[in-house]
Amino acid sequence: MADRDVVTWSSMIKGYVQSGDAHEALRVYREMVQVGVQPNSVTLVSVLQACALAVDVVEGRNIHHISVNMGCELELGVATAVVDMYMKCSCHEEAMRLFHRMPKKDVVAWAAVISGLTQNGLPDESLQVFKCMLLNGHAPDAVTMVKVLTACSESSVAHQTICLHGYLVRSGFDNKVFVAAALLDLYSKCGNLDSAIRVFENTTEKDVVLWSSMIAGFGAHGLGQEAVALYQRMIASSIKPNSVTFVSVLSACSHSGLVQEGRQIFDTMTRVYGVMPNPEHQNAMVDLFGRAGELQEAIRVIHEMDGRAAAHTWCALLAACREQNNTKVSEAVAKNLLKLDPDHVGYYNLLTNIYAFDEKWESVKETRDMVGNRGLHKVPGYSAVEVNNVVHRFTAGESIIYRMQ
Repeated sequence: MADRDVVTWSSMIKGYVQSGDAHEALRVYREMVQVGVQPNSVTLVSVLQACALAVDVVEGRNIHHISVNMGCELELGVATAVVDMYMKCSCHEEAMRLFHRMPKKDVVAWAAVISGLTQNGLPDESLQVFKCMLLNGHAPDAVTMVKVLTACSESSVAHQTICLHGYLVRSGFDNKVFVAAALLDLYSKCGNLDSAIRVFENTTEKDVVLWSSMIAGFGAHGLGQEAVALYQRMIASSIKPNSVTFVSVLSACSHSGLVQEGRQIFDTMTRVYGVMPNPEHQNAMVDLFGRAGELQEAIRVIHEMDGRAAAHTWCALLAACREQNNTKVSEAVAKNLLKLDPDHVGYYNLLTNIYAFDEKWESVKETRDMVGNRGLHKVPGYSAVEVNNVVHRFTAGESIIYRMQ
């Protein structure tokens, strides 16, 4: 094109964002600025979406500053994009400061905050924002309700789940299949598998997401046989499984020790359904073989990944070595694992436990010294119990005693 105006450049930037190529979108934006074309608010929204996709908070802050100078910072579209960018870049405090200053908020802005707080590990705050949204007279859409259900699944409050289910029925959202899948997942994570099954069976139109969620629910509760049976029922219903389905059913096989079933499903995944194995599938197979004591099979799967094995895949093999008390293989696996993620304290703790079981106290000391020298700290575990609709969390090592009526 001989002449390119701001609309043309903005269209290219938006196209790259929609294609998932954030870095190319940012490159085009920088080229646009270099040739002297000034962005408008539409351009800024697309560039902010690219920054969120690339998790580039430095560039995101620059664009935010430009929006302030242009006087469009508090425009609904721009402000929402800035909030979403900060949330996805783990800067939730900056996101909330802008959100509270926004003179007008639509359902998209509220949804961005609800989703963002959950992504930043703040599900309780996310649910509080949803309550504020309702109190301010804003009606959520189905997409927002999925984000709310996701937030609730992170806190796993049983009473709140029942309340939300009632709200979904009253609001007519319960007939949306993707909302039903999120609700099913929520019930499953709250330990209420019977309610999850009822949601599944009462949903008339079941898509691959709903089937996959129910398979995952059975697997999470250690019901591998039921997960495999549901997978076979799904196939019989002419629903084609996707990549997520295979992750769910292979993980269920792993947790229940169904080695033969896992082998068969993994074989048909590519041969019959054309789904190429990704690291999650291979991690599930390593975990499956490792739990069954078939270390050589687990190692074979990793070798077939040609150096693409992720840290959590090596961790699954290391955990299997611990179960089999195989210190020799453990050391080789740990070496690869710590190269990939040298700052994950859990891997060092796992290796320490392996050395301790084998009474290699000098190796235990060396590993603990490595943790100290790197300044790593173990994240404390906690449990939670719901009493009278209030969740009480108990951190490992706490000496506080609660009196409950």
